[in-house]
Amino acid sequence: MKYLHTYNESLRDKMVGKSKEEIVASIKNSGGDKSVDLDFKRIEPKSVMGYNIGSFKTSYNDLVKLFGEPEKGFSETNTYYWDFNDNQGRDIRIYDHKEYTDVLNTDPDDITTWEVLGYQTGYANEIISYIYSKLSHNFNYERIPVNEIDGNSVHGSITCSYDKMVELFGEPDDFDTYRTIFQWCLKDNKGDTYRIYDKNINDIGLDKEDVVHTYNDAGFQWNVECSNKDDYRKLRGYINSKS
Repeated sequence: MKYLHTYNESLRDKMVGKSKEEIVASIKNSGGDKSVDLDFKRIEPKSVMGYNIGSFKTSYNDLVKLFGEPEKGFSETNTYYWDFNDNQGRDIRIYDHKEYTDVLNTDPDDITTWEVLGYQTGYANEIISYIYSKLSHNFNYERIPVNEIDGNSVHGSITCSYDKMVELFGEPDDFDTYRTIFQWCLKDNKGDTYRIYDKNINDIGLDKEDVVHTYNDAGFQWNVECSNKDDYRKLRGYINSKS
């Protein structure tokens, strides 16, 4: 995945001396992150090879509702697991976290952390965001003032049109600076905070109308600042579920 700030650093160099029309046309032709529509099918238990590429938090009952009853007996320290193959030909396994040592006597309702086994670390964002998109009814976001955001950093980016962002979160803050034109500051139902913004667009010569037009037509990315990678994946999953 190309993160927005990396993408636009090289883009800005290429745009030096070009007209506004040429800049917009170049962004459209380049596009943003082209997310693949994932689909998963349950497969018979097999030896899924790989390593831990990420973890996420949800209840056992939520996973059963999504994927059906799990297999049991993976190892001495893992009891419940689901094996899948996606429409890109990749095998993955979701299984209970190793912190539960007495697995045979562990109530599955007490398990809240799950691991993902696979080959590609970057794929964790896709699979975990996909799972969270199916659990989006558990997440709520409300607008907050920017001065309530603290201690966050960029954990990824999302592809979404400007119009969809307005539909989900309302009109953006008036935040026209040298590098950023639009931003949304959010808080979820657990009290964690987020900032979504168009970093590095304004300094290559685009005004507000150009940015709106570009985001709606080119599938461009917004940066996401939050406290951790799991929060980023939840927000990405929530937005994907509404798109």
